[in-house]
Amino acid sequence: MVYKVDQLHNVNDQGASSSGWAVWIYWVLACAAGWTVGEALFGAIYSAVNGSAYETLGGIIGIAVVGVVVGSIQWLVLRGQVRQAGQWILYSAVGIAAGVVVSQWLDLLDINIAPAVELDELLAGAAFGMMVGTAQQFALGQWIIRACWWIPANILGGASSFFIGGLIARPLRVNFPEIPTAIVIGTLYGMVTGVTLVVGLRKPASDESA
Repeated sequence: MVYKVDQLHNVNDQGASSSGWAVWIYWVLACAAGWTVGEALFGAIYSAVNGSAYETLGGIIGIAVVGVVVGSIQWLVLRGQVRQAGQWILYSAVGIAAGVVVSQWLDLLDINIAPAVELDELLAGAAFGMMVGTAQQFALGQWIIRACWWIPANILGGASSFFIGGLIARPLRVNFPEIPTAIVIGTLYGMVTGVTLVVGLRKPASDESA
């Protein structure tokens, strides 16, 4: 079959669009799964040491596990898109650990701006996103052009997902609201950041030298 030049462009554009949507869907699923598994493991680790002399150590280990789990599951998506994607796990673990510590501290402020609406959840989510986005940018900047957009995308994703996740979690005042909240946060976080990732992957860093 012979294509004209304009037909070839249409075929390539359609292929890139289809691939982009696939990456976005896989990224959303990876973020949702990472948060859910990470939250479950953190809860198990912390519950095992809660009230003991190892409580602080258990919390630190639990946070580190969350970072490694989320970064590893995200890596499953990235490894098919970029080279040397393994370093993503390290940067993610550092960023998520720092983000969890800062966001947990901000979440203790309990600043209400309206009934059932807490400002500290927005601040905690934004701070978390800034920490994660900054750390992951060191890896992402090697693969895509204008990776600096990854930081504001994570800030927006963190703020929106933490806020909406909090709104959903409050009516679910059951014994274990963490898992459904983690699913919501991971899904929303992946939806927002996934758009920036897909757009960035269309312009790899190697194009700058082309």
